[in-house]
Amino acid sequence: MNLLNMPPLVRRGRKASSWPKLFDFMSFVGVGAIMVGMTLVSIPLMDRAGRRTLHLWGLGGMFIFSIFITISLLVMVSRQSEIYSLYD
Repeated sequence: MNLLNMPPLVRRGRKASSWPKLFDFMSFVGVGAIMVGMTLVSIPLMDRAGRRTLHLWGLGGMFIFSIFITISLLVMVSRQSEIYSLYD
């Protein structure tokens, strides 16, 4: 799928909105620019640190933040049940 074909696909499901069509296109251009920039950063980093090291760091970060999100959701659900029990 081409980057230039994306904005009409996004607008297709939307009803009349005050969001200008140019913003749709520019948001996809911005995301593409960030992806290109991070690719340029990651190539020298991959040569220096190695693929395995970067992969393990990424997996470790995802593991830690998955635990954090799980704990946050459990706290949120328990607090909601406490709030709803006050109204019973």
